[in-house]
Amino acid sequence: MASNRLREHRLAAEMTQTEVAEAIKVTQPTYQRWEKGAQVPPAKMKALAKLFNSTEDRLLGVNAPIVAAFYDDSAPTEHQYYGEVSFHFAAGGRPLVLSISEEARVQFSRAMMGSSYFIPIRSLTNQLVAIRRDAIADIYFCSEAHDDYGPEHETYENPSNLQYPDNRDWEIIESIVLDFGEADYDKKSLERLKRVIFGPPKEVIEQDLASGKVTQEQVDEVNKLVEKTLDEAERLSFRCVYQLSSGARRELSIESERKMYDAFSDIFDGKYIPEFGARYIQAVPYHHYLFLNPAAVDFISVPTHRYQIGLTAAEAGEDDDGDWE
Repeated sequence: MASNRLREHRLAAEMTQTEVAEAIKVTQPTYQRWEKGAQVPPAKMKALAKLFNSTEDRLLGVNAPIVAAFYDDSAPTEHQYYGEVSFHFAAGGRPLVLSISEEARVQFSRAMMGSSYFIPIRSLTNQLVAIRRDAIADIYFCSEAHDDYGPEHETYENPSNLQYPDNRDWEIIESIVLDFGEADYDKKSLERLKRVIFGPPKEVIEQDLASGKVTQEQVDEVNKLVEKTLDEAERLSFRCVYQLSSGARRELSIESERKMYDAFSDIFDGKYIPEFGARYIQAVPYHHYLFLNPAAVDFISVPTHRYQIGLTAAEAGEDDDGDWE
């Protein structure tokens, strides 16, 4: 993994390496080396931050965790919390409720006017979801000022409170959950996100309990919340989810980000053709695989940050092991 986020920002800006290199007056091979982790001169890093409308810390991957912005019009629209959207399916499957940004609301509303077989939408909780158009019965968009998420509010599965719209934060959350790769990230970000997932340090809780600041019942409630948050973090950072038209909901793990991208890229890119039929998916463990018929699902959801890593690998011509194809 490169130590910076240049490639991610370039792809978000829909620019080629050559276009970026020309914009900041360097050669394409020089810029390519920077994306792979070579040190960027300070003046050029400043120019890149301006070009990508970002900050140098974000380009270097050392910024503080980014949370969804509430009542802050100065924040980028992809970070501005809009509210919730609830999808209800014609075949009677469980509704899907997502917390989304203002940008996601606008993009999905525009896509609804199109004709693609699947419509993608990105949540603030690291879910990139493809909704099958013909599976939709109705959709309710409810802004943060509204009192509920839709007409069946009391029965909905509430979305997670882990609203971190930045892919880097979810890479860190995944490393925390899997207890692997933490050395790739800065210590401050790790500690902040560990606190979100695990709550106060154990020694602090024990001290507060001994001093009478909290009761055992309160500690038990905190432990239950930590367990719930950890389960959510693991599911949102690593697992793919899809719902069959029958209403059954499945989860699977795809260890390779590139395999995940290859399995679903046509669906999220709006290029899926039903006549292609079912597709092969290699899941975890290695002796477990399946054939999935996308035309028979209500939706497919993948972790946004892992799909982005797979897209980046495909764009760079890397295979599953990070080698060049």
